[in-house]
Amino acid sequence: MSKPNRYLANLLHAWGFRGLLLLVILLAPAVLGEEQVLVKAMSFQPASFDPVYGISSFEIELSNDLFESLMGINEVGDVVYAAAESLKVSDDGKRYHFRLRKGLRWSDGHPLTAQDFKTTVERLLDPANRVDKQSALLPHVVNLENAEAIASGRKPLSELGVDVLNEREIVFQLSQASGFFDKLAARRLYPSPTHLIDKPGQNWPHQRPQVSNGAYYLRELKPDGSGVLEQNPYYRNRDQLFFDRIRLLWGVDQIEASELIKQGLVDVA
Repeated sequence: MSKPNRYLANLLHAWGFRGLLLLVILLAPAVLGEEQVLVKAMSFQPASFDPVYGISSFEIELSNDLFESLMGINEVGDVVYAAAESLKVSDDGKRYHFRLRKGLRWSDGHPLTAQDFKTTVERLLDPANRVDKQSALLPHVVNLENAEAIASGRKPLSELGVDVLNEREIVFQLSQASGFFDKLAARRLYPSPTHLIDKPGQNWPHQRPQVSNGAYYLRELKPDGSGVLEQNPYYRNRDQLFFDRIRLLWGVDQIEASELIKQGLVDVA
């Protein structure tokens, strides 16, 4: 690991990844031309790489690397547009109308559409999927019109308060007014690749590489207890990514991680 990388690793451990975004931009000219690999240590391997089934903080963290929602958080903690380019909220606070950016694609090159966001909500609420009530995404959709009735099997998915107007526009109808849907739910509602989920013979997200729409995609899981995230070639802000890939190490406790960081073998835990 180069000196800039070791210095960055120490700061990452102390300050957290997002707080270092500006510093990374400033350091970039000093390390141009050298492949940048971030090594993350985690205490255990996530049970699922599908955000619908994610429960632990580790799974949520990985979802942030692999997927991009309608809204996001910038380096100073403000809510900003991510996959969406605009939002209109009705006067009564119950209708959220998002418009997606033009030209968004999944890591396999397939166009990302508004239906992909609705597919995630349908998968969360469909009783047949038996999503754990502790799913990190579930609390963000319970305020959608008819959500609780659908989850309990009392109403069909066709009555869900989510309408896809066209490939780039989606409307969320809430059962109760909320001034926080864009700040909370919309930044956690990651899309699902409808074109793979609805295709016979596909087994997403267990395929490797795993198709995703965020900055990185899961390229492989190795028998030695590690994984590799690779840059998504179709990510809209790929030119702003500092790291070429992310290596994941499972089964590393905090004491081990601290020692590995000191040795320069791990960047963040």
